[in-house]
Amino acid sequence: GVGGVFHFCGAPQTSWHGFSREIFARAPWIRPPVIEPIATADWPTPARRPLNSMLDCTKIAETYGLAQPDWRAGLGPIVAELSGRDR
Repeated sequence: GVGGVFHFCGAPQTSWHGFSREIFARAPWIRPPVIEPIATADWPTPARRPLNSMLDCTKIAETYGLAQPDWRAGLGPIVAELSGRDR
């Protein structure tokens, strides 16, 4: 059998900065704050962070033929539900 570690996440790749911007883009009733990207070095934490922590989903795609869904497709309904605007 196939073993090991498999990563799986939505596509396209994004950062926390990109994710935040997309959330506010889906919530036009909220005046978005200024969201500026920062480098890992500018946010010191006790744990050392990798410079690139994007997940590589190649193994699961090649082994099982699983395509990464577009994470943005479900974001609008979730933002609407959390705001109470889906009712």
